[in-house]
Amino acid sequence: WCTACVKEIPDLVEVQNEMKSKGVNIVGVVTDPVDDNGENKEAIEKSKLIHEKTKASYPFLMPDKTNFNGRLNGIQAMPETFFVDSNGETKVVLDKAIRICMECIGIG
Repeated sequence: WCTACVKEIPDLVEVQNEMKSKGVNIVGVVTDPVDDNGENKEAIEKSKLIHEKTKASYPFLMPDKTNFNGRLNGIQAMPETFFVDSNGETKVVLDKAIRICMECIGIG
């Protein structure tokens, strides 16, 4: 977990709380590598600790190799925020431009 990723969590919690009534959901994606069984016990434990310490109100998911190499392939920087609109179109945002992206998908 990079420092910027952890620092972004309170902002994402705020967005989740403000926008929940509009159908907005936040999901954190753990990008630590997993073994052939889709596990990484150390990453899971660290994620649980960070989730608890930051009081994140949204789930953290750890994708398997297929998902990580598919939809998440090409992540250029951390943190990177993906917004997916109701049509399934993915928006990629760098540098915590959350408010601008929300306007792009019609919820801001």
